Amino acid sequence: AHDQYCASIGAGAVHEGDMLLSAGTTWVLMGIGEKPLFTKSYIAPGKHPVEGLYGAIASLVCSGASLQWFKNEFLPEDFGKMNEEAAKRREKTKELFFYPYLTGAFYPIWNIKAKGTFTGFTLEHDRFDFARAIMEGVAFGVKRAIDDFSDNGCNIRQIVMMGGASKSPLWCQMIASVTGVPILRLNQADICALGASMIAACQLGFYKDYHEAAKNMAHVEHRFEPIVEETKFYVEKFERFLEMWGLIQEYYKKQ
Repeated sequence: AHDQYCASIGAGAVHEGDMLLSAGTTWVLMGIGEKPLFTKSYIAPGKHPVEGLYGAIASLVCSGASLQWFKNEFLPEDFGKMNEEAAKRREKTKELFFYPYLTGAFYPIWNIKAKGTFTGFTLEHDRFDFARAIMEGVAFGVKRAIDDFSDNGCNIRQIVMMGGASKSPLWCQMIASVTGVPILRLNQADICALGASMIAACQLGFYKDYHEAAKNMAHVEHRFEPIVEETKFYVEKFERFLEMWGLIQEYYKKQ
C-alpha cells in the first residue's frame, strides 16, 4: 500500500473529516472524505482502504526543512531550548512574518519562482523570534491548505500529527489554534508500519474492520485543542499574512 494510506490507518485517521499530517522535511496532508477530490489546486485523490472513503493528498514543500535550515545555520541551541524561548514571544513577533518558500511556492499557490521571505523584523528581534516566525509561517500554510480542502468539499474535524515536528508541543498547539482544529499526537513511532500491521490483522480476522483495529492499536498521547485567545490572535495575523503575500507575489510573478 501507499505509505500515506498505511500511515492514515496506523494513525487512526479512518473516518470522514479526519486528516493525517506527516510533518517531516516536507509536510504531507491527507484528508479523508466520502468522495474523490479533483481540484484546481491539484490535490491528489485516491481510494482509501476503508470502504466508502477516499484520501486526498497535498504537500507543503520545505515546511520542516525551513526550520531545520534555520537551526543548522543560526541556532546553536537544541530544539528544546528553541521551543522554550519561542513559546515566550507571541506578542513580540506580532508583526514578524515568514514565508516558507525556500524552494519555491507549491501547493496551493503554485509560484515556483517565489523565494523564502522574512518581513517585519526590527533591531529588537533575535534568533528565537525568527524561529517562532518560521513555525507560524508553516502553521499558516496548514491553515491555507485546510481552507482549500474545505472549499473543495472536504471539511476537516481533527488532525492526527506525526513526524519530527509533532515532538514540539508549541508547534502542535500553534497549529491547533491557527486552524481551529484539534491536533492529536500519537505515542507510537513507525506509524506506516503500524498501519500495514493493521491491514494484516484485519485480513487475518483479529479485527472486523479498520475502525476496530484503530481503536485497539492507535493510541493518542495528547490532544491539543484550539485556545480561544490564541485563535483570535492568529485569525487577525493570518489575514495580514495573506495581505502581505498578495504584495510579495506580484514581484515574483514578474521574474
